[in-house]
Amino acid sequence: MDILNNHDNLRTYFPLGTTITTLILLLLLFLYLSLLPARIPGIPSNSSLGTLGDLPSLLSHFQKTGETASWFALQNKAHASPLVQVFLRPFTLKQTPFLLLADFRESRDILTRRGREFDRSSFVADLMGGAVPGHHIVLRTGGAWKRQRRLLQDLMGPKFLGDVAAPRVYGCAIDLVRVWRGKVRLGGGRAFSAREDMMYATVDAILKFSFGDAFVHSTLEAQMGMLQGLDCEETVRLNSVPVQGRGKQGASELDEDTAPAVFGEAPIHPSVRALLNAASIIEELQRSAVPKLTYWWISRKKGYREAQRLKDGYIRDHIARAVRSLEDSDRDEKPGSQFQSAVDLMVAREKQLAQQEGREPDYFSRIMSDEIFGFVVGGHDTTSTTLLWGLKLLTANPEAQSRLRACLQSAHAQAVKERRPPSIKEITHTPIAYFDAVIEEILRCGNTSPIITREATVDTLVLGYPVPKGTNVFMLSNGASFFAPSFDINESARSKTSQASRARKFDESGDMAAFLPERWLVPGSACGANDGAWGFDAMAVPQLVFGLGTRGCYGRRFAYLEMRVLVTLIVWHFELLGVPEGLASWAAVDGLSHQPRECFVRLREIEY
Repeated sequence: MDILNNHDNLRTYFPLGTTITTLILLLLLFLYLSLLPARIPGIPSNSSLGTLGDLPSLLSHFQKTGETASWFALQNKAHASPLVQVFLRPFTLKQTPFLLLADFRESRDILTRRGREFDRSSFVADLMGGAVPGHHIVLRTGGAWKRQRRLLQDLMGPKFLGDVAAPRVYGCAIDLVRVWRGKVRLGGGRAFSAREDMMYATVDAILKFSFGDAFVHSTLEAQMGMLQGLDCEETVRLNSVPVQGRGKQGASELDEDTAPAVFGEAPIHPSVRALLNAASIIEELQRSAVPKLTYWWISRKKGYREAQRLKDGYIRDHIARAVRSLEDSDRDEKPGSQFQSAVDLMVAREKQLAQQEGREPDYFSRIMSDEIFGFVVGGHDTTSTTLLWGLKLLTANPEAQSRLRACLQSAHAQAVKERRPPSIKEITHTPIAYFDAVIEEILRCGNTSPIITREATVDTLVLGYPVPKGTNVFMLSNGASFFAPSFDINESARSKTSQASRARKFDESGDMAAFLPERWLVPGSACGANDGAWGFDAMAVPQLVFGLGTRGCYGRRFAYLEMRVLVTLIVWHFELLGVPEGLASWAAVDGLSHQPRECFVRLREIEY
């Protein structure tokens, strides 16, 4: 009887256990299928993708090269398609793709004519929202974004840039020349790393732009003080141990004759270090596949909280100084005519906006602090990186360097005659076609920002393919139509606005990746010594480094100013000589910008 009862129990419970197991398996299967990439029909993609999508491939590429942007360009090349979809959001339901667009004409159309269909990417908000939640870059285009930009609208005006920013940038460039003269004297003709010095020059420039004369902790002056305490024998001792360089075939030991000079590094003020440390957090988020989670983890670390405290306190002190100055002087003039720093002008603009809106000024808001910090992040990293690429490109192309120097000397003949560098007014008010061409070609070849992102705000089309609302489009400037011939695209596949616009034909013959400033020159006005009648055409070659349209880079004019002044004074004072092969690597690493892994210079002073 017990046996029969047990048999009945088994018959009762076995089906229940089977049912539960089956339900669990079905649930897991449903979850697995939900996590798989949700492909957009027709757009090329990599096959056999699991729940991790393309992330393992991207991470493997990054571990080998230190780059991410080059992986994106390889996807379009591998599929021989201007539009490719990749999947980089693992463990999300119905994992949606990122679209990689490698076509300048269509990218320009999206950025300049399709603002109702594409806006700020949520990917950017994920990257920046934790570190600078009050900055306008995280906002969608609209009333709040426009109002916030009004706080900044005078900073990039010609008067403020000319009267306030330019002299400060010039002073920092002169400081850099002094530092490098000291290193040439101490280094005995050896190459040395330019990375830190260039960063310090642009950091000093943006902090003097932001805080005016209240910024007294110059990083370059600290380096000059350190160099003055060295002598040649001490420098030789610093360089007595061979170092590792990276040649074309990989790591190679450099002997005593080719090893770079090493001078040490002077400590910089804690407040400046805090600003740089806080900025480095954004670079770490840039490299993360899950930036929100990464920021959550980083924000709980003591070091991060301390850097944020110092950074916020430093900015708050400068805002308070500007408020006191404004209240003491009781200035009622239009902002932009009499202020000596970006913070001064923003404080005055906030007072004016508050009066117009019938409220009390909020000088110490998160918005004010994050917008000011945004200057520091955007104003030094991308510009210093571009200038490092410029040093490498001019070193590797001595003919272009010599022609540029000849143009500068011809355009500034009075300065040559008086054996002095050109003044800031001469630099900013003297048009030189070949110089403009060199700057644009450095921007193009350095490609500091190789990806521009936008997000579809409605269901739309890109090159004839359906693109659902919420899809992120990565517009690449490191592949086809920039450094390689454009893909063949049927005209009917393009958007109506793209078809209606005048399609300009660009020269895609020859080596599109080569450094060739002449690409930007057209018959026109004289450039300078032995250049004939040439003019500069800013639209001669595809360029996306600053973006385009309403959401283009806000600090573009300041970046051009920095590059114009620094390149002029570097080329004026020094000949950039070739460096040993082990120090001439073109390897890059992607962080906040697309940076050269190393940048060494070997300089010869030019006598006037």
